[in-house]
Amino acid sequence: MRARRVLLSATPALTAWAFRRLARARLAPAIRIEEGVRSRHPDDLNMGLPDRADAAHRYPGRGYFEWWYFDARFEDGHSCVAGMLDPDIYRLTRDRSQLFLHIRTPDGKTFHNYIDFPRKSFRASSESCSLELSGNVIKGGFPRWDLDLEHGPFAARLSFRSRLPGWALGSGELLFGSLESSRVFGWTVPQPHAEVSGWLAYPGARVEVSGKGYHDHNWGNLLMPLYLSHWHWGRVIHPEATAVFAEIFTRSSCGRSRIPLLLLARGDRLEAESCRARWSYGGWKRDGCGVQAYPERALCRLDERGVRGEMEFQTVRELEVNDLLGHAGLPAPLRAALGRTVARPCYYRFLSLYRMSLDVRGERLDLEGECVREYMVLGLRQGLRPDEGRWRHFLPAVSPAPA
Repeated sequence: MRARRVLLSATPALTAWAFRRLARARLAPAIRIEEGVRSRHPDDLNMGLPDRADAAHRYPGRGYFEWWYFDARFEDGHSCVAGMLDPDIYRLTRDRSQLFLHIRTPDGKTFHNYIDFPRKSFRASSESCSLELSGNVIKGGFPRWDLDLEHGPFAARLSFRSRLPGWALGSGELLFGSLESSRVFGWTVPQPHAEVSGWLAYPGARVEVSGKGYHDHNWGNLLMPLYLSHWHWGRVIHPEATAVFAEIFTRSSCGRSRIPLLLLARGDRLEAESCRARWSYGGWKRDGCGVQAYPERALCRLDERGVRGEMEFQTVRELEVNDLLGHAGLPAPLRAALGRTVARPCYYRFLSLYRMSLDVRGERLDLEGECVREYMVLGLRQGLRPDEGRWRHFLPAVSPAPA
């Protein structure tokens, strides 16, 4: 009995040691964006994306993941987040794909729906965005995507019509390691800004909606917690400008790199892209469930192809707090032990206030409003506030941006 207690008490430490040993032994520190990092001229930016960019990118092995994400905020105060995940990367031992459909009502009531289905019921084209999961359908290509989703009393019949061309930096893929033996993390934004219309249903209501939306697509063939520490993502949709941004932080086994990605658009035209933006974070706070810490404030400074200035963000409210170890079905004592010794993955969505002060090739933009941001923790221990100074820009030397 005493030996069993000793073994149980040592398990978290042994797990942490094995995790670090595996990371050191098997991960390569080289990171690069496929097809280069030089920002393009606006004329080239506005050529859009091929249909293939939003199709399935299947890679062999258990590290494969892929998801299609849509969100929208409507004029009457409703909002919706929806999409499909193949496979459910947080339940790697189960042969499942997943539909997610979250609805928030004008009075603040929130419905979160993660619905697992047998993976054999999932169909995805390798040529375009054409997805089906147990009768639920997502299909489209520039300039229109349609969602036909239903589970029990919840449903979304929505059309997303593009206001802007699709975007990705290069091919959209970050490569970890050598060309001969690489791991991939992909991100494309087929719809940076869309007009959305249709209807939503939830218990006791069926409502016609119209508003603004966004669609992106991620895929890869790596176990993300082994490679990525955390990331910050968000988007701004304003009548005068659209911004989509992310900053990805890798683990120490991948050189503690920070990889900023940013798109700026005006009207129906993409104006600038950048992987040189400079971010800083502050106001670290423990989440409402007491699981992890997140930054309430974020500041971005940009100087790229004649676009200069800054964007500031301040969290107003937590919209979603998702303890991913709990979502994977792990018992609370094991979640706590792994969180203290290895990592405590968590996902957050925030309603934020923003202020943009930009000079766009001689024209001044001073904008403010509300937006949605997210913070994803993958490789940080529970409650850890990351020291930004320990991460370095992924480019060996950040060259001046083109004029």
